[in-house]
Amino acid sequence: MSWLPRTLLGRNVLLLLALIAFAELSGAAAFRVLVQKPRLAQISQTASEYLLVLDRAVNALPAAQRAAFLKELGAGSRLRVLPLSSAAPDLPRHTNPLWLDYRRDVAAALGKALDDVIWSRSDNGSIWVRTSFDGQPYWVVMRGLMLGNEYSAAGIWTVVLTALAALAGAYIIQRRIDRPLRELVRSARDLARGAQPTPVPESGPSEIAIVGAAFNQMTASLARMEQERAIMLAGVSHDLRTPLAKLRLSIELLNGKAEAELLAGMTRATEAMDAIINQFLDYARAGEGEAPEAQDLNPLVRECAAACEGPAGKVQLELAPVPAVALRARSVKRAVTNLIENALCYGSQAVLVQTSPEADCVRLSVLDRGPGIPPAELEKVKIPFARGSTSLSAKGGAGLGLAIVDRIARAHGGRFVLLNRAQGGLEARLEFPL
Repeated sequence: MSWLPRTLLGRNVLLLLALIAFAELSGAAAFRVLVQKPRLAQISQTASEYLLVLDRAVNALPAAQRAAFLKELGAGSRLRVLPLSSAAPDLPRHTNPLWLDYRRDVAAALGKALDDVIWSRSDNGSIWVRTSFDGQPYWVVMRGLMLGNEYSAAGIWTVVLTALAALAGAYIIQRRIDRPLRELVRSARDLARGAQPTPVPESGPSEIAIVGAAFNQMTASLARMEQERAIMLAGVSHDLRTPLAKLRLSIELLNGKAEAELLAGMTRATEAMDAIINQFLDYARAGEGEAPEAQDLNPLVRECAAACEGPAGKVQLELAPVPAVALRARSVKRAVTNLIENALCYGSQAVLVQTSPEADCVRLSVLDRGPGIPPAELEKVKIPFARGSTSLSAKGGAGLGLAIVDRIARAHGGRFVLLNRAQGGLEARLEFPL
């Protein structure tokens, strides 16, 4: 639901506050039923008995002694008898249900109307009862039998301190959970970029430790599989070099002895095989064995453009001044060369290469005027050996060119993005983080 906090800490705090509120309300209800109501009944009975005894005692006295007795009672601290002409207090505007029950119980015990009994907060809680002695009306005031405070300061502080303690506990629990999860997220992002992540700690609560151990096992397995795949590709490619060299030698020996067209076809086939083997080797060692160094990207782009320039196409450069970034020069030149050659082969005869500084990266874009790639296949074509559904994929190759570029970008902590241009053509974008 949208109103729920998105963070685990926020949800834990909300849950604890709800539990505290439920516990306090349940405790208050239980206290009212099990403690307050019996106590209220006892206080009401005591007040009623006081008033009945007073009524009997006053009526039993001789008329000459009653005035002195009532005057002496009026000087007391707990029980007073006042003439009816004395101003009675007004009922409190916000009356506690407990006080209403007290007033109602006293009136019922004395057999009086509810209007003859008034509750007041004054004098630490007092109850005024209208009565008469020897036909004369009086107010009988009983003070301090039940406190007149609506809320107990101790109770309020108990609730506040309990809530604060619960929030502190939630924060401590969340910190213990959050720290290993942050390490796990950081390592997962490193893994997504293609870098070897730092093993996450396998400590803390058993549930978190199990997750950390499983993640470390997964990354170790992925690294081992990637290494085995690279070794396999490198081994196969290396083993194919020898029969390929023999084929080339055979073609040279047949020069002048066989049809020229046949020899030309065989030469093209061996060159295609050699290009595929080179792609295998490039993919196997992309970003390996080379330490990154802070350098300017533009000279590497110029070198790649000069190597790709030829009668088959034209490479235009729009290179803006960019800050130095950590680059593996050989890997970056391999990636840029692949992008330019792909643009010349599949796009058009005119290719534009741009560099620009961004807020958090240096961007390189290779733009062509070809037919582009269907949007649903923009990510698919970056997968090793994947082929697009268009006729552009029918021009040979092993399907590793863009996969090599993507792997080199991830090895640099950057990203490789393919975008169809609004005016037609494809943009191949490399971003290297500052």
